[in-house]
Amino acid sequence: MSDNAPNLFDYATSELSQDAWLCWLLAHVGRADATGLREAAHDFVASAWNALRPTEPIVRDDIAGPVKVVRQWNRVDVLAELAVRGRPTVLLLEDKTTTTQHSEQLARYRAAVDR
Repeated sequence: MSDNAPNLFDYATSELSQDAWLCWLLAHVGRADATGLREAAHDFVASAWNALRPTEPIVRDDIAGPVKVVRQWNRVDVLAELAVRGRPTVLLLEDKTTTTQHSEQLARYRAAVDR
């Protein structure tokens, strides 16, 4: 037996399995009936936001629903519409398992959302 903690992604080895799990977690952003999962979803969003925008950090309470989550929208792995500090926000997640960014994916995804 290994001393390593179980890793979900050892079991969900395909990108689509991981995308589904991320969608499921993000769908809890606006849920009042699942406090622990809602807080986990808020923490996830805040962590992603703060990693990409360290000069504009947010906390769990800055995030609100309702949330709309879509998997595989316009070739984007996960798209979530929610509110950050009361402003409508779109979160795009590109889930990589064994590949890297290619074909200017991120620029194309941003352009698709900006339309």
